[in-house]
Order: sequence, then C-alpha cells, then structure tokens
Amino acid sequence: MPPVKRSPATFTERLELLLKFLSPWREKSLTYGELAEKMGPDWTEEAVKSWAKREEFAAAARERLVELALEEGLEGVTGAWLRDGTGVQPHKGVALPPRKPQDEGSGLRGASVGAHDRGCCIAALGAGG
Repeated sequence: MPPVKRSPATFTERLELLLKFLSPWREKSLTYGELAEKMGPDWTEEAVKSWAKREEFAAAARERLVELALEEGLEGVTGAWLRDGTGVQPHKGVALPPRKPQDEGSGLRGASVGAHDRGCCIAALGAGG
C-alpha cells in the first residue's frame, strides 16, 4: 500500500496542484487562462486568477472543478478537498467522457431499460419457456 501523501494545506497550494494535474504537459502547469478555458465560457482568466488570493471561492466553481477533474481522469478531487484539503490527495485515474446535456424526455433509466429489454434476459426468458 503506497504511503498517504500530505494534502496541500492552503487553497492556493491545492489550486496549483490542480493546474499541474490538469495540464497536458509533463513539465508545465496550466495557466489560469488555460484553466478558465477548460472550465467553459462562464469562467474568465481574471476570476480564476483571483482564486489564488482567496481562502475560499464559490460553490459553483468548486462543482465545476470537480466535474472537470473527473472528465480529465483525476480521482480524489472533491468539494471538501478543494475547500479545506480533507480527503485523499488527487491522483490520475481513468478519464470519464464529458457530460452531455440530456433531452427533457430522455432519462437514464429509460435508456438502460430499453437496452436491457433487447439483451440477454429476453432470450433467456424465451428459452426457458
């Protein structure tokens, strides 16, 4: 079992760690502008830059950073870790596909049931009886 690493003590240190982990380059961290671009059109470089000077920032920004980290394959990035450093220090995992907005009428449950109906269970029911 690998040793548990100390989680960065300040929010600025945690933000710097995210800039490093979210970077596609091995030796270079993302800039604040590049992070803002990855986060989407609602976020500006100035807003992201200002986070480094704060002890805390908006819940919406924390939620978007957690989503982005998951999309990029980082594990361990949670709202609590961003807020106060509790939990496991983030590390590279498996990247998840970006979330796509769903139509109002389509739900996850309906899609999985439809796929399941066409699957092995129908064949097994027909074979048994």
